[in-house]
Amino acid sequence: MDDKESLNMIQLKTLENIFAINLRSPVFVQLADLYYSKRQYDYAYKVCKIGMKQDPTNQLGKYILSKIYLIQNKIEKAEILLKEIIMENPYHLSAFLLLVPVMENLGRSKASIELYIKNIIMFYPKHSIILNYYQQYCKVVKNKPIHSKRKASKAQEQRPFTFHIKLATKTMYKLFIQQKKHLEAYELLKIMQ
Repeated sequence: MDDKESLNMIQLKTLENIFAINLRSPVFVQLADLYYSKRQYDYAYKVCKIGMKQDPTNQLGKYILSKIYLIQNKIEKAEILLKEIIMENPYHLSAFLLLVPVMENLGRSKASIELYIKNIIMFYPKHSIILNYYQQYCKVVKNKPIHSKRKASKAQEQRPFTFHIKLATKTMYKLFIQQKKHLEAYELLKIMQ
């Protein structure tokens, strides 16, 4: 066992002890996140549910629970939590970056997705993924010939794929496959390695 792994084990045991002594402790977020990162999703789920009973407004807890719901294929429950987070904290980037693919997967209307994009772009006007979403859902191109749209879509296909490493999960991979975004799914697999 290397130093980093032994440090993680010590941290895990410490958090488990604190949480066992006091279920109201806010360390449930760190403990659930640690379980999640170790792919121990059942433990992460149980800790999150207990912690969220004690602190139902905890945004980090909601975010971790939404990721667990995605792992469990409870996509609508994840969407509800992500929307709650964004309503409470409209500049929560991670929740937004997870919400759009979830809404796409659930077949939500372009107009409903557009509302979220228009709100978040005010906080992150230069973020590449948000700009891509903005171009996809919000920009209206007028008086341009049809063939120029084809050129634009080819240019979009050639753009490098950027994705935050913490969102690189099997669930996101499945979402991309379901959306027939095979290039993004392939790039995500490379990140997950």
